[in-house]
Amino acid sequence: MAASPEIRSPRDHSRGHNHPTHLPPLLAAVERGDDVAVFELLDDVTADELAAATLRRTSGWSTWRAGGREALVMQPRGRPVGVHQVLGEAEQAAVRQAVLDHRPCDVGLGGHLWTRRLVGERIAKLYRVS
Repeated sequence: MAASPEIRSPRDHSRGHNHPTHLPPLLAAVERGDDVAVFELLDDVTADELAAATLRRTSGWSTWRAGGREALVMQPRGRPVGVHQVLGEAEQAAVRQAVLDHRPCDVGLGGHLWTRRLVGERIAKLYRVS
């Protein structure tokens, strides 16, 4: 099989990465979605090179450098469950049951399927909250 011409991504040059010479064509093949080229080029790449390139191309690279693998463990996001709840448990149960038993158009809202916006509108109507 003839060697593939080396294709460099502009991102690789602009960031000044020092990839092994066979890694840029592999990354370009991945970006193109060329599965055949990816599998052919994978034979020339070691697991360490691929892992290092993957880490460099992700937003977690600075996190990795600062704290290692442990720093990349997913952290909880958003508000803790239950914080700033406006409705009590009974009211939440009533809303859930209304969503199960009725369509939005049955309760004076537009549409036939419940969306987050429509559930919010229903809550605002019933409990006068926003």
